Amino acid sequence: MANDGMSAVPISSVLEADLFQSSTPAALVAKFGSITSVVASQQDAIDMLLQNQQRINEQRAAVVASDKLSMEEQFRLFEEKIDEQDEALRSIRQQQDHILRLMSISEKVSEQDRNIRQYCEMQRNFLQALTQPIGMQAEAMRAMQVNQSLMLQSITKLQQEGGFVALPNQRTGRVDHRKQLERPKYTQEELLKYRDNAPRLGGLLPIAAHDPDADAKAIRKAVKGLGTNDRMLVTIIGSRSRAQRQSTAQAYDLNYQRSMLADIKDDTSGNFKILLESLIHAPAEHDAFWLHRSLKGMSVNDRAVVEILLGKSQQELLAIKAAYQTDYSSALEADITSVFSGDFQHFVLAMLTTTREPSTLNFDLDAAKADAASLYQALEKGKGSLATLLTSLFTAKSFPYLRAVLEHYTKIDDVDIERILEKDKSSRFKHAVLTVVKYTRGPSVLFAERLQDSMAGAGTRDLALIRIMSQRSEIDLLDIAEEYFKLHQRTLASKIRADTSGQYRNLLMQLFGDQTFNPEKDARALHSAMRGLGTSESGINKVLGSRSLSQLQSVRQTYSVMYKKDLVEDLRSELSGDYRDLAIALVQSPDEFAANEVRRAVKGLGTDNGALVEILCSRDGTGMKQLKAAYERIFQRRMVDDVRADTSGDYSSLLCALIDIERDDMEPVNDTKAREEAARLFKAGEDMLGTDEYAFIDVLCRHSFAMLRAIFEHYSKLCDYDIEKSIRRETSFNFKTSLVTIVKVVRDPQEYFAERLYAAMKGPGTRDRNLIRALVTRMDVDLKEINDVFFKLTKTTLETMIQGDTSGNFQKLLLSIVERSKRTQRQPVRQVSAPAIVAAPLPAAAAATAATAGTAGGGPMPAATPVATTTITTTTTT
Repeated sequence: MANDGMSAVPISSVLEADLFQSSTPAALVAKFGSITSVVASQQDAIDMLLQNQQRINEQRAAVVASDKLSMEEQFRLFEEKIDEQDEALRSIRQQQDHILRLMSISEKVSEQDRNIRQYCEMQRNFLQALTQPIGMQAEAMRAMQVNQSLMLQSITKLQQEGGFVALPNQRTGRVDHRKQLERPKYTQEELLKYRDNAPRLGGLLPIAAHDPDADAKAIRKAVKGLGTNDRMLVTIIGSRSRAQRQSTAQAYDLNYQRSMLADIKDDTSGNFKILLESLIHAPAEHDAFWLHRSLKGMSVNDRAVVEILLGKSQQELLAIKAAYQTDYSSALEADITSVFSGDFQHFVLAMLTTTREPSTLNFDLDAAKADAASLYQALEKGKGSLATLLTSLFTAKSFPYLRAVLEHYTKIDDVDIERILEKDKSSRFKHAVLTVVKYTRGPSVLFAERLQDSMAGAGTRDLALIRIMSQRSEIDLLDIAEEYFKLHQRTLASKIRADTSGQYRNLLMQLFGDQTFNPEKDARALHSAMRGLGTSESGINKVLGSRSLSQLQSVRQTYSVMYKKDLVEDLRSELSGDYRDLAIALVQSPDEFAANEVRRAVKGLGTDNGALVEILCSRDGTGMKQLKAAYERIFQRRMVDDVRADTSGDYSSLLCALIDIERDDMEPVNDTKAREEAARLFKAGEDMLGTDEYAFIDVLCRHSFAMLRAIFEHYSKLCDYDIEKSIRRETSFNFKTSLVTIVKVVRDPQEYFAERLYAAMKGPGTRDRNLIRALVTRMDVDLKEINDVFFKLTKTTLETMIQGDTSGNFQKLLLSIVERSKRTQRQPVRQVSAPAIVAAPLPAAAAATAATAGTAGGGPMPAATPVATTTITTTTTT
């Protein structure tokens, strides 16, 4: 039974010997049989072992199968729990959305409730006003009708833009839930060019730490006893805002039981006295003061009357009339009627009583074109009533609407309307219309011309100079000074300094904002510091480190006029290194500096992507438009072409889109559109394989910052990730950095620039260009706030890091910039607002009090002023 396998096994020596000893065949057979039986028994044992192994394998397989089923069951249970948790999370998100909607509705309910309470209070004031004389009753009734009409328009607009309260029809009393706003016939882009350009630069800013009692004490000391400390009056009155002067006057009256204005008038004289009085008056009293002087003075000043009433809101006009009645015991309308006559009288009365349409872009462009045609027919063809048309048009229509009319008039007639109106210089009426036309096109240009008129020729017409300087000092005085230089190639400050004298001159100089600012003196100081052998860096630092960018622009212009040289080129030749770069950046205009930085970033070998991203991704639409114009003016080439040539891919597409699209800063927040755009971003990224880069580019480059904030908020409701985290997950390299920069600037520009400043100085070495760019770009915007955020992020001050990472005059000038930002309160940002509800006519005393919260002079879009009285103002910011 042996097999081939067994035959290969050698026979043991014992068995072999045994076989040799068995010599007979029978013995061999018997022995072979014995061996065979042994092998058979061994085979049986092997078979049994194999069976046992098979059973063990089967048991093991059964155990494994049982474990697998157990694990699958556990996995199934885990999946069920995960599904339950997902469902719970989805339910929580729905509840959160529901809560947010309820909170939003609650806010709207509260807002409408406040509005209704305000309207009720206004109507109660109307009823109180009915106890006044008949003229006041008629005025109250007219204002009541206007107020009710605007109230309904305002709440209806709120309802259509996302509110929920349907208002009853005034005639039927029924509520129409289906009424929708009519779709605008023209796009916002077509109407955008007619918007109001809000004034940017007033001279005076409120001082950061104002103590009315201390100021009152100093003024009391200045006027008490023999003689007057005029220098002290100039220092205090000339360096405070109008609201702070009012606080000082109230503290003076309370502490000394005397009138501060009366004491100052008793102790001063001449033009100095008139200027002080004009500056101390509350806004409505200021305008009433100049209206009374214009109507009842030595000679009637019809120009001043028109200029004072221009740009005033209905509330401001009511306050002016009340102040005029209180201060001079006469009705303003009655005095105007007694002094003027004919078309000019009707025009001024219309300015005083007609409610001008709100300065929004929601107007009918076709109607503006039709009015332009009617105006042409009346002026050139003599058809229709010219006076009636001009009065109804230029006293009632909004300034954006009038800009559209003037533009289309020029297209009809090649001759500008100003030239036509200037032909008849003897007509008070046409001159008044001409003033409104110029104001519509640009208040700063109009008042620059008026200031030149007041100082032209022999002698100075001081009353006009005082009126305009005191009225515009907190609105747009530096804008006026800039236009003055363009018109006359001489600074306004130098002209005023040459035409006035004494403390009167010093007080006028104060209104430019800085007590020590004199562009001619600064120009001489810089020229002296760079003249001859060597350079006085301390002299340069003293000027550059203590002036705002707008003031340094004035110094540069003055330097050019005085020495026929460019200050930038002189600094370039006299200084070196980072110190030179910083000094040049300070005396360039912000747009010129940014344009040079973009050119530096793309010129030559390599690209400074950090500079490109910071400059292009942090600008709004207006800033980008100004940067493009400056770049093309300086380098005679298109910025978008240079950027496109030096970048590639989606990164290039994004930067070029930011340059070309010009973000719509006027775009209001539309909640429905914001939801749609958030869903578009979600589908373009987290909700698909890959990324639709074009969707991110289009959304983030096109919408206003306010709209983007709403989009980001809705995105966080759709996605488990914040928009910034999604961008980091879905994109890469410079494209990712650019998108993240836009998100950061939209959400918190102060935090973004604080991070940029920290990145410029952390680690070994200092990225000096980045440090210079961030500081200079934000020094007159929000550097103080950035400094505060910097400390919160890094637990160290900006000054400390600058001291540790820089040295020499470069360090000194950087520290001067930071220190100046702490002493200077930021210029308020003008917001484009929807029309305010017209306030009720208050009794004379209340109206005079309300006037203290207004502005000294109107503009197409007057800045909001903090209200410290019971005046009610309701605005809708877009």
